[in-house]
Amino acid sequence: MKHYDLIVIGSGSGGFSAATAARKGGVKNILLVEKREVGYSLCTNEGCMPSKTLLSSKKLGLSWGDAQERTKKLVKDEFFGFRKEMVESSGFDIAKGVGKFVSSKEILVDGEKFSADYFVVATGSDVFVPPIKGLDEVGYITSKEVLTLDELPKSLIIIGGGFIAVEMATLFHSMGSKVSIYERGDRLLKRLDKDLSEELGKAFKEKGIELNFGADVNDIRDIRKGDETVLMAVGRRPAVGELGLDKIGVEIGERGEVVVDEFLKTSIRNIYAVGDSNGKAPLVYAASMEGRIAGMNVSGSSEKVDYSLVGTIVFSNPEIGSVGLSEEEAPGSVVSTIKMADIGKALAMGETTGFVKMVADSKGKILGLHIIGVAATDLVQVVIPHLYHGDSVFDVLKIPYPHPTLGEALSYPAEEIAGKVGK
Repeated sequence: MKHYDLIVIGSGSGGFSAATAARKGGVKNILLVEKREVGYSLCTNEGCMPSKTLLSSKKLGLSWGDAQERTKKLVKDEFFGFRKEMVESSGFDIAKGVGKFVSSKEILVDGEKFSADYFVVATGSDVFVPPIKGLDEVGYITSKEVLTLDELPKSLIIIGGGFIAVEMATLFHSMGSKVSIYERGDRLLKRLDKDLSEELGKAFKEKGIELNFGADVNDIRDIRKGDETVLMAVGRRPAVGELGLDKIGVEIGERGEVVVDEFLKTSIRNIYAVGDSNGKAPLVYAASMEGRIAGMNVSGSSEKVDYSLVGTIVFSNPEIGSVGLSEEEAPGSVVSTIKMADIGKALAMGETTGFVKMVADSKGKILGLHIIGVAATDLVQVVIPHLYHGDSVFDVLKIPYPHPTLGEALSYPAEEIAGKVGK
Protein backbone atom coordinates (compact mmCIF):
# COMPACT_ATOMS: atom_id res chain seq x y z
CA MET A 1 0.00 0.00 0.00
CA LYS A 2 1.46 3.33 -1.10
CA HIS A 3 1.28 6.26 1.30
CA TYR A 4 0.83 9.92 0.32
CA ASP A 5 0.88 13.18 2.18
CA LEU A 6 -2.31 14.21 0.36
CA ILE A 7 -4.88 12.44 -1.79
CA VAL A 8 -7.27 14.58 -3.82
CA ILE A 9 -10.39 12.86 -5.15
CA GLY A 10 -11.36 14.64 -8.35
CA SER A 11 -9.09 16.38 -10.86
CA GLY A 12 -11.44 19.21 -11.83
CA SER A 13 -11.12 22.87 -10.94
CA GLY A 14 -11.42 22.46 -7.17
CA GLY A 15 -9.30 19.35 -6.92
CA PHE A 16 -6.47 20.51 -9.13
CA SER A 17 -6.38 23.89 -7.37
CA ALA A 18 -6.13 22.09 -4.02
CA ALA A 19 -3.29 19.88 -5.17
CA THR A 20 -1.41 22.80 -6.74
CA ALA A 21 -1.77 25.01 -3.66
CA ALA A 22 -0.70 22.20 -1.34
CA ARG A 23 2.43 21.57 -3.39
CA LYS A 24 3.30 25.27 -3.32
CA GLY A 25 2.92 25.08 0.44
CA GLY A 26 5.46 22.29 0.70
CA VAL A 27 3.35 19.12 0.46
CA LYS A 28 5.43 16.73 -1.65
CA ASN A 29 3.66 13.43 -2.26
CA ILE A 30 0.24 14.02 -3.82
CA LEU A 31 -2.14 11.62 -5.57
CA LEU A 32 -5.04 12.65 -7.79
CA VAL A 33 -7.92 10.18 -8.08
CA GLU A 34 -10.22 10.54 -11.08
CA LYS A 35 -13.03 8.24 -12.20
CA ARG A 36 -13.59 10.09 -15.48
CA GLU A 37 -10.99 11.33 -17.93
CA VAL A 38 -8.06 13.01 -16.23
CA GLY A 39 -8.73 16.75 -16.00
CA TYR A 40 -12.49 16.36 -16.39
CA SER A 41 -14.42 19.37 -15.15
CA LEU A 42 -18.16 19.95 -15.23
CA CYS A 43 -17.52 23.50 -16.40
CA THR A 44 -15.17 22.51 -19.19
CA ASN A 45 -16.85 19.34 -20.40
CA GLU A 46 -20.58 19.65 -19.74
CA GLY A 47 -21.34 23.11 -18.38
CA CYS A 48 -19.92 26.60 -18.67
CA MET A 49 -17.76 26.33 -21.75
CA PRO A 50 -19.98 24.29 -24.10
CA SER A 51 -23.11 26.19 -23.05
CA LYS A 52 -21.50 29.61 -23.54
CA THR A 53 -20.07 28.51 -26.87
CA LEU A 54 -23.55 27.49 -28.01
CA LEU A 55 -25.02 30.74 -26.69
CA SER A 56 -22.65 32.65 -28.97
CA SER A 57 -23.85 30.73 -32.01
CA LYS A 58 -26.73 33.05 -32.82
CA LYS A 59 -24.42 36.06 -32.89
CA LEU A 60 -22.08 34.15 -35.20
CA GLY A 61 -24.95 33.27 -37.52
CA LEU A 62 -24.47 29.52 -37.15
CA SER A 63 -27.08 26.84 -37.69
CA TRP A 64 -27.70 24.36 -34.88
CA GLY A 65 -25.63 21.71 -36.64
CA ASP A 66 -22.70 24.04 -37.24
CA ALA A 67 -22.95 25.33 -33.66
CA GLN A 68 -22.74 21.76 -32.34
CA GLU A 69 -19.74 20.97 -34.51
CA ARG A 70 -17.91 24.12 -33.41
CA THR A 71 -18.71 23.50 -29.73
CA LYS A 72 -17.58 19.88 -29.74
CA LYS A 73 -14.32 20.81 -31.44
CA LEU A 74 -13.57 23.64 -29.01
CA VAL A 75 -14.33 21.46 -26.00
CA LYS A 76 -12.15 18.61 -27.24
CA ASP A 77 -9.23 20.55 -28.67
CA GLU A 78 -9.14 23.71 -26.58
CA PHE A 79 -11.11 23.77 -23.31
CA PHE A 80 -10.77 20.17 -22.14
CA GLY A 81 -7.67 19.53 -24.20
CA PHE A 82 -5.83 22.29 -22.36
CA ARG A 83 -6.99 21.11 -18.93
CA LYS A 84 -6.11 17.49 -19.61
CA GLU A 85 -2.61 18.39 -20.75
CA MET A 86 -2.13 20.67 -17.75
CA VAL A 87 -3.13 17.98 -15.25
CA GLU A 88 -1.21 15.18 -16.94
CA SER A 89 1.96 17.26 -17.10
CA SER A 90 1.66 18.49 -13.51
CA GLY A 91 3.82 15.76 -12.02
CA PHE A 92 1.13 14.53 -9.60
CA ASP A 93 0.58 10.78 -9.34
CA ILE A 94 -2.76 9.78 -10.87
CA ALA A 95 -5.04 6.85 -10.08
CA LYS A 96 -7.98 6.12 -12.38
CA GLY A 97 -11.17 4.86 -10.79
CA VAL A 98 -13.72 5.48 -8.05
CA GLY A 99 -12.25 6.29 -4.65
CA LYS A 100 -13.99 4.69 -1.65
CA PHE A 101 -12.99 5.43 1.93
CA VAL A 102 -12.03 2.46 4.07
CA SER A 103 -11.09 4.65 7.03
CA SER A 104 -10.18 8.26 7.66
CA LYS A 105 -6.66 7.50 6.38
CA GLU A 106 -7.28 4.90 3.64
CA ILE A 107 -9.16 4.61 0.37
CA LEU A 108 -9.70 1.93 -2.24
CA VAL A 109 -9.45 2.84 -5.93
CA ASP A 110 -10.72 -0.05 -8.04
CA GLY A 111 -9.41 -2.55 -5.53
CA GLU A 112 -6.05 -0.89 -4.89
CA LYS A 113 -5.53 0.61 -1.45
CA PHE A 114 -3.83 3.95 -0.79
CA SER A 115 -3.26 5.81 2.46
CA ALA A 116 -2.71 9.48 3.19
CA ASP A 117 -2.38 11.99 6.01
CA TYR A 118 -4.92 14.31 4.36
CA PHE A 119 -7.72 14.09 1.81
CA VAL A 120 -9.56 16.65 -0.28
CA VAL A 121 -12.91 15.62 -1.72
CA ALA A 122 -13.62 17.43 -4.99
CA THR A 123 -15.99 15.14 -6.83
CA GLY A 124 -18.43 17.76 -8.14
CA SER A 125 -22.13 17.18 -8.63
CA ASP A 126 -24.68 15.13 -10.56
CA VAL A 127 -27.92 16.15 -12.24
CA PHE A 128 -30.92 15.93 -9.91
CA VAL A 129 -34.19 14.64 -11.37
CA PRO A 130 -37.20 14.76 -9.02
CA PRO A 131 -39.67 11.86 -8.98
CA ILE A 132 -42.27 13.31 -11.38
CA LYS A 133 -44.84 10.88 -12.72
CA GLY A 134 -44.76 10.14 -16.43
CA LEU A 135 -41.10 11.02 -17.04
CA ASP A 136 -40.12 7.48 -17.97
CA GLU A 137 -43.10 7.25 -20.28
CA VAL A 138 -42.63 10.47 -22.26
CA GLY A 139 -38.84 10.71 -21.93
CA TYR A 140 -36.71 13.67 -20.92
CA ILE A 141 -33.27 15.20 -21.19
CA THR A 142 -31.08 16.92 -18.60
CA SER A 143 -28.54 19.72 -18.70
CA LYS A 144 -25.98 17.17 -19.90
CA GLU A 145 -27.85 15.88 -22.96
CA VAL A 146 -29.37 19.23 -23.93
CA LEU A 147 -25.98 20.57 -25.02
CA THR A 148 -25.36 17.74 -27.48
CA LEU A 149 -28.74 17.35 -29.21
CA ASP A 150 -28.39 16.39 -32.87
CA GLU A 151 -31.54 18.24 -33.82
CA LEU A 152 -33.01 21.49 -32.58
CA PRO A 153 -36.34 20.80 -30.82
CA LYS A 154 -39.35 22.60 -32.26
CA SER A 155 -40.81 23.00 -28.80
CA LEU A 156 -39.05 22.77 -25.43
CA ILE A 157 -40.64 22.43 -22.00
CA ILE A 158 -38.23 23.39 -19.20
CA ILE A 159 -38.93 22.27 -15.64
CA GLY A 160 -37.20 24.68 -13.28
CA GLY A 161 -36.48 28.40 -13.08
CA GLY A 162 -32.86 28.55 -11.97
CA PHE A 163 -29.63 29.41 -13.75
CA ILE A 164 -29.55 26.38 -16.07
CA ALA A 165 -33.22 26.77 -16.98
CA VAL A 166 -32.83 30.47 -17.78
CA GLU A 167 -29.71 30.02 -19.90
CA MET A 168 -31.18 27.11 -21.84
CA ALA A 169 -34.39 29.06 -22.43
CA THR A 170 -32.26 31.88 -23.83
CA LEU A 171 -30.27 29.52 -26.06
CA PHE A 172 -33.13 27.57 -27.58
CA HIS A 173 -35.42 30.54 -28.01
CA SER A 174 -32.65 32.37 -29.87
CA MET A 175 -32.24 29.37 -32.19
CA GLY A 176 -35.94 29.25 -33.01
CA SER A 177 -37.48 26.77 -30.56
CA LYS A 178 -40.73 27.49 -28.79
CA VAL A 179 -39.89 27.58 -25.08
CA SER A 180 -42.12 27.13 -22.01
CA ILE A 181 -40.81 27.33 -18.44
CA TYR A 182 -42.57 25.71 -15.47
CA GLU A 183 -41.33 26.94 -12.10
CA ARG A 184 -42.88 26.01 -8.74
CA GLY A 185 -41.90 29.37 -7.20
CA ASP A 186 -43.28 32.81 -8.01
CA ARG A 187 -40.34 34.06 -10.08
CA LEU A 188 -37.20 33.14 -11.97
CA LEU A 189 -33.82 33.01 -10.21
CA LYS A 190 -35.38 33.22 -6.76
CA ARG A 191 -31.98 33.46 -5.01
CA LEU A 192 -31.17 36.77 -6.68
CA ASP A 193 -32.38 40.31 -6.07
CA LYS A 194 -36.13 40.38 -6.69
CA ASP A 195 -35.93 43.31 -9.10
CA LEU A 196 -33.51 41.34 -11.29
CA SER A 197 -35.88 38.39 -11.39
CA GLU A 198 -38.88 40.52 -12.27
CA GLU A 199 -37.01 42.39 -15.01
CA LEU A 200 -35.82 39.13 -16.55
CA GLY A 201 -39.33 37.69 -16.42
CA LYS A 202 -40.65 40.77 -18.18
CA ALA A 203 -37.98 40.51 -20.88
CA PHE A 204 -38.67 36.81 -21.40
CA LYS A 205 -42.40 37.41 -21.81
CA GLU A 206 -41.76 40.17 -24.34
CA LYS A 207 -39.62 37.76 -26.36
CA GLY A 208 -42.38 35.16 -26.36
CA ILE A 209 -40.98 32.74 -23.78
CA GLU A 210 -43.91 31.26 -21.86
CA LEU A 211 -43.60 31.49 -18.08
CA ASN A 212 -45.69 29.38 -15.71
CA PHE A 213 -45.15 30.17 -12.03
CA GLY A 214 -46.62 28.29 -9.07
CA ALA A 215 -46.33 25.21 -11.27
CA ASP A 216 -45.73 22.24 -8.98
CA VAL A 217 -45.61 19.60 -11.70
CA ASN A 218 -46.63 16.23 -10.30
CA ASP A 219 -47.25 14.47 -13.62
CA ILE A 220 -45.42 15.54 -16.77
CA ARG A 221 -48.33 14.30 -18.86
CA ASP A 222 -50.46 17.13 -17.47
CA ILE A 223 -48.38 19.73 -19.33
CA ARG A 224 -46.87 17.80 -22.26
CA LYS A 225 -49.62 17.49 -24.82
CA GLY A 226 -47.71 16.96 -28.04
CA ASP A 227 -44.17 16.02 -29.04
CA GLU A 228 -42.42 18.68 -26.97
CA THR A 229 -38.95 17.91 -25.66
CA VAL A 230 -38.83 17.95 -21.85
CA LEU A 231 -35.74 19.40 -20.16
CA MET A 232 -35.34 18.70 -16.45
CA ALA A 233 -33.42 21.67 -15.06
CA VAL A 234 -34.21 21.77 -11.37
CA GLY A 235 -30.62 21.67 -10.20
CA ARG A 236 -27.77 19.40 -9.22
CA ARG A 237 -26.75 17.42 -6.14
CA PRO A 238 -23.28 16.73 -4.67
CA ALA A 239 -21.73 13.61 -6.19
CA VAL A 240 -20.37 12.06 -3.00
CA GLY A 241 -22.62 9.06 -2.38
CA GLU A 242 -20.24 6.46 -3.73
CA LEU A 243 -17.31 7.62 -1.60
CA GLY A 244 -18.54 5.99 1.61
CA LEU A 245 -17.94 9.14 3.65
CA ASP A 246 -20.92 8.53 5.90
CA LYS A 247 -19.60 5.10 6.81
CA ILE A 248 -16.41 6.56 8.28
CA GLY A 249 -18.23 9.26 10.22
CA VAL A 250 -18.12 12.30 7.92
CA GLU A 251 -21.22 14.44 8.45
CA ILE A 252 -23.51 14.65 5.41
CA GLY A 253 -26.18 17.35 5.14
CA GLU A 254 -29.84 17.17 4.15
CA ARG A 255 -29.09 17.80 0.48
CA GLY A 256 -26.38 15.16 0.36
CA GLU A 257 -23.60 17.71 0.73
CA VAL A 258 -20.44 17.18 2.76
CA VAL A 259 -20.68 19.50 5.76
CA VAL A 260 -17.58 21.67 6.18
CA ASP A 261 -16.47 24.48 8.47
CA GLU A 262 -14.98 27.85 7.53
CA PHE A 263 -11.62 26.16 6.92
CA LEU A 264 -13.30 23.61 4.58
CA LYS A 265 -12.64 20.80 7.05
CA THR A 266 -15.24 18.06 7.48
CA SER A 267 -16.22 16.50 10.79
CA ILE A 268 -13.14 14.29 10.37
CA ARG A 269 -10.42 16.90 10.57
CA ASN A 270 -7.94 15.48 8.08
CA ILE A 271 -10.58 15.36 5.34
CA TYR A 272 -11.58 18.50 3.43
CA ALA A 273 -14.33 19.03 0.84
CA VAL A 274 -14.43 21.69 -1.86
CA GLY A 275 -16.56 22.73 -4.81
CA ASP A 276 -19.98 21.28 -5.53
CA SER A 277 -19.34 18.43 -3.09
CA ASN A 278 -19.86 20.75 -0.10
CA GLY A 279 -22.76 22.64 -1.69
CA LYS A 280 -21.68 26.05 -0.41
CA ALA A 281 -21.33 27.85 -3.73
CA PRO A 282 -21.71 25.52 -6.72
CA LEU A 283 -19.73 27.68 -9.14
CA VAL A 284 -16.46 26.82 -10.86
CA TYR A 285 -14.69 29.96 -9.69
CA ALA A 286 -15.80 29.30 -6.12
CA ALA A 287 -14.50 25.74 -6.42
CA SER A 288 -11.11 27.03 -7.53
CA MET A 289 -11.04 29.45 -4.59
CA GLU A 290 -12.02 26.73 -2.13
CA GLY A 291 -9.49 24.33 -3.60
CA ARG A 292 -6.71 26.87 -3.17
CA ILE A 293 -7.71 27.52 0.46
CA ALA A 294 -8.01 23.82 1.29
CA GLY A 295 -4.61 23.13 -0.26
CA MET A 296 -3.06 25.96 1.75
CA ASN A 297 -4.62 24.64 4.94
CA VAL A 298 -3.38 21.12 4.29
CA SER A 299 0.11 22.60 4.04
CA GLY A 300 -0.17 24.32 7.42
CA SER A 301 -2.12 27.55 6.93
CA SER A 302 -5.35 28.51 8.68
CA GLU A 303 -7.17 30.31 5.89
CA LYS A 304 -10.91 30.88 6.19
CA VAL A 305 -13.17 30.84 3.15
CA ASP A 306 -15.08 34.05 2.41
CA TYR A 307 -18.01 33.93 0.01
CA SER A 308 -18.88 37.63 0.16
CA LEU A 309 -17.06 38.36 -3.10
CA VAL A 310 -18.44 35.36 -4.99
CA GLY A 311 -20.68 36.91 -7.60
CA THR A 312 -23.37 35.36 -9.75
CA ILE A 313 -23.39 35.74 -13.50
CA VAL A 314 -26.19 34.49 -15.76
CA PHE A 315 -25.83 34.34 -19.53
CA SER A 316 -29.46 35.05 -20.22
CA ASN A 317 -30.76 37.67 -22.62
CA PRO A 318 -30.53 40.20 -21.07
CA GLU A 319 -27.48 39.14 -19.07
CA ILE A 320 -27.34 39.29 -15.28
CA GLY A 321 -24.46 40.07 -12.95
CA SER A 322 -24.88 40.19 -9.17
CA VAL A 323 -22.48 40.39 -6.24
CA GLY A 324 -22.78 41.30 -2.58
CA LEU A 325 -25.94 41.91 -0.61
CA SER A 326 -29.31 42.40 -2.26
CA GLU A 327 -31.79 45.04 -1.11
CA GLU A 328 -33.76 42.32 0.70
CA GLU A 329 -30.64 41.14 2.51
CA ALA A 330 -29.70 44.63 3.71
CA PRO A 331 -32.65 46.20 5.57
CA GLY A 332 -32.31 49.94 5.94
CA SER A 333 -29.85 50.19 3.07
CA VAL A 334 -29.66 53.08 0.62
CA VAL A 335 -30.45 52.01 -2.94
CA SER A 336 -30.04 53.57 -6.36
CA THR A 337 -31.37 52.07 -9.58
CA ILE A 338 -30.25 53.52 -12.90
CA LYS A 339 -31.92 52.41 -16.13
CA MET A 340 -29.71 51.15 -18.94
CA ALA A 341 -31.55 53.64 -21.15
CA ASP A 342 -29.90 56.43 -19.11
CA ILE A 343 -26.38 55.18 -19.81
CA GLY A 344 -24.99 56.81 -22.93
CA LYS A 345 -23.08 53.85 -24.38
CA ALA A 346 -26.00 51.45 -23.85
CA LEU A 347 -28.34 53.92 -25.53
CA ALA A 348 -25.97 54.33 -28.48
CA MET A 349 -25.77 50.53 -28.83
CA GLY A 350 -29.55 50.20 -28.79
CA GLU A 351 -29.27 47.98 -25.70
CA THR A 352 -31.61 49.76 -23.31
CA THR A 353 -33.23 46.83 -21.49
CA GLY A 354 -32.45 46.55 -17.79
CA PHE A 355 -30.80 48.55 -15.04
CA VAL A 356 -27.85 48.94 -12.68
CA LYS A 357 -28.77 48.74 -8.99
CA MET A 358 -26.39 49.60 -6.17
CA VAL A 359 -26.95 48.85 -2.49
CA ALA A 360 -25.04 50.81 0.19
CA ASP A 361 -25.24 51.41 3.92
CA SER A 362 -26.23 54.71 5.55
CA LYS A 363 -22.66 56.01 5.25
CA GLY A 364 -22.32 55.12 1.60
CA LYS A 365 -20.27 51.93 1.96
CA ILE A 366 -21.01 49.71 -1.02
CA LEU A 367 -22.76 46.48 -0.05
CA GLY A 368 -23.78 45.07 -3.41
CA LEU A 369 -24.27 45.64 -7.12
CA HIS A 370 -26.93 44.03 -9.28
CA ILE A 371 -27.07 44.48 -13.04
CA ILE A 372 -29.37 43.23 -15.76
CA GLY A 373 -28.67 44.29 -19.30
CA VAL A 374 -25.99 44.37 -21.95
CA ALA A 375 -22.61 42.98 -20.81
CA ALA A 376 -23.83 42.62 -17.22
CA THR A 377 -21.63 39.55 -16.66
CA ASP A 378 -18.56 41.71 -17.35
CA LEU A 379 -19.79 44.96 -15.83
CA VAL A 380 -20.46 43.51 -12.39
CA GLN A 381 -16.78 42.67 -11.99
CA VAL A 382 -15.94 46.38 -11.89
CA VAL A 383 -17.31 46.63 -8.34
CA ILE A 384 -15.64 43.55 -6.86
CA PRO A 385 -12.34 45.32 -6.01
CA HIS A 386 -14.37 48.06 -4.29
CA LEU A 387 -16.17 45.44 -2.19
CA TYR A 388 -12.85 43.78 -1.36
CA HIS A 389 -11.39 47.05 -0.09
CA GLY A 390 -14.57 48.12 1.71
CA ASP A 391 -14.93 51.22 -0.45
CA SER A 392 -17.77 53.72 -0.37
CA VAL A 393 -19.55 55.49 -3.19
CA PHE A 394 -17.26 58.45 -2.54
CA ASP A 395 -14.26 56.28 -3.45
CA VAL A 396 -15.94 55.35 -6.71
CA LEU A 397 -16.53 59.02 -7.54
CA LYS A 398 -12.80 59.74 -7.22
CA ILE A 399 -12.23 57.62 -10.34
CA PRO A 400 -12.61 59.35 -13.75
CA TYR A 401 -14.35 56.59 -15.68
CA PRO A 402 -13.85 56.95 -19.46
CA HIS A 403 -16.91 58.19 -21.36
CA PRO A 404 -18.84 56.89 -23.14
CA THR A 405 -18.37 53.34 -21.84
CA LEU A 406 -20.51 50.72 -20.17
CA GLY A 407 -17.96 50.61 -17.34
CA GLU A 408 -18.90 54.10 -16.20
CA ALA A 409 -22.30 52.66 -15.25
CA LEU A 410 -20.87 52.13 -11.75
CA SER A 411 -20.51 55.86 -11.22
CA TYR A 412 -24.17 56.68 -11.95
CA PRO A 413 -25.77 54.95 -8.93
CA ALA A 414 -22.75 55.87 -6.80
CA GLU A 415 -23.37 59.55 -7.51
CA GLU A 416 -27.05 59.25 -6.64
CA ILE A 417 -26.32 57.47 -3.34
CA ALA A 418 -23.66 60.02 -2.47
CA GLY A 419 -26.30 62.70 -2.83
CA LYS A 420 -28.66 60.80 -0.54
CA VAL A 421 -26.23 60.09 2.31
CA GLY A 422 -24.15 63.28 2.11
CA LYS A 423 -20.68 63.48 3.63
